[in-house]
Parts: sequence; C-alpha cells; structure tokens
Amino acid sequence: MGTTTPQVRAHINGDLFVTGSGGAYPFGNPVGIAGGSQIYLGDTDTQPQWAIEYDDANITTGSIAGGINFWRPAGSFGTGGNYVLFLKNDSRVGIHTNNPTADLTVNGNMLVGDPSAVNLPTGYKLFVQTGILTEKLRVSVVNSATWADYVFDKNYKLKTINEVESFIIANKHLPGVLSASEVEKAGVDMIEMDSKLLEKIEELTLYIIEQNKRIELLEKKLQSVK
Repeated sequence: MGTTTPQVRAHINGDLFVTGSGGAYPFGNPVGIAGGSQIYLGDTDTQPQWAIEYDDANITTGSIAGGINFWRPAGSFGTGGNYVLFLKNDSRVGIHTNNPTADLTVNGNMLVGDPSAVNLPTGYKLFVQTGILTEKLRVSVVNSATWADYVFDKNYKLKTINEVESFIIANKHLPGVLSASEVEKAGVDMIEMDSKLLEKIEELTLYIIEQNKRIELLEKKLQSVK
C-alpha cells in the first residue's frame, strides 16, 4: 500500500492506525474481557509467540489509565503471561504490571549488567554488576529495634574489658562483628554492619564513661592523701 516495490508480504508506505475492539481473543484473553485490537507475532500459522494490544479495560472502571500491553498468548513458546511490558498512557513503563507508579516499575527481579557473566543471587530484587555511583544514599531500617540504642538500656550486658581482650586474642575480630572470611564469603548487609559498628561505638562510650569515673575517684583519693 502506497508503494509499487513492496519489500515484504505487507508493505505500507505511510501510516497505520488501529482502533476499536478486536472482538474475541483467539489465543487467550490477556485482561479478562474482550477488548482492544491485537497485533499477533509468531513463527507458525497456528500459534503466535507475542501479542500487542491497546489495553483500555481499566479506563472503563476509572482505576488505572490504559496503555500498550505486550503479552504472551497462552500456549506460546515458554510461558504465556500478561503485561510482560506495559507502556502506560502517562508514559510510565511497567514490567509485569499494568500499574507502574514510577517512570519504571519492575514487578520482579532486576539485573543491570552482563547476564552471561553474572549469576543472579536469590533473595535480592536488584543486582548491579561492577558497582553503583551515587551522590546520595538513604537506607531505611525495618524498625527501631534493628538500631543499636539498646546498648544504653539498663539491662544490656556489657562485656568486661578482659572478656573483650580474651575474645580478640582467640578470634582476631571484635565480638559480634563478622570476620574477614565471613565477609569474603557472604558479603555485608550495610544496615546490619552500620548498626553493629554503632553498637561498638556506644559500648566504647560506656567504657570511657566508666574509666573516667574511676580516674576521677583516684584523683579524689590522691587529693585526700595530700
């Protein structure tokens, strides 16, 4: 259309505008109702591997703005699924969600780096190969109990200096702090480590306070002798 030298079976020299309902979904319904027109892509005559639609289903309910939905029809190679990629009307992008609440919302795990060189560890939502450079970083704690102010509680059992010395001689690191071999093997939880370092600073403060009291007592005794 619009050309006398088509390069493929359907060659349009101009614009293509697809509107309205496409009727029933022949390869499974991605949104639960018959809805927008579909473009199906695949390598066989019977089963497409991908489908693209304009999803306006949520506009009728007023809950979520619509957008372009890239989905996998049921029975396609691998696993079928809805909202594999969703381009929302407000220009936000969703991965495995039709309700991106930021410019990019990923409902799953995310790897930034070379997938052939990185084994994505379990238990984490984001892995960045080679590191992160940022001008500002704020990390939240689950609750106040994870911070180290418990050291100043009257029921906190503070080790004696002799106990700390014996532990260091035997283990070559501070009590409660990961050893170098443990860090090398499993890495460091920054919140846990910051809290543990604060714990040691607070314990050190208590030792200094106690030591100062003993020095003041000795000074008083010396003055009384004079």
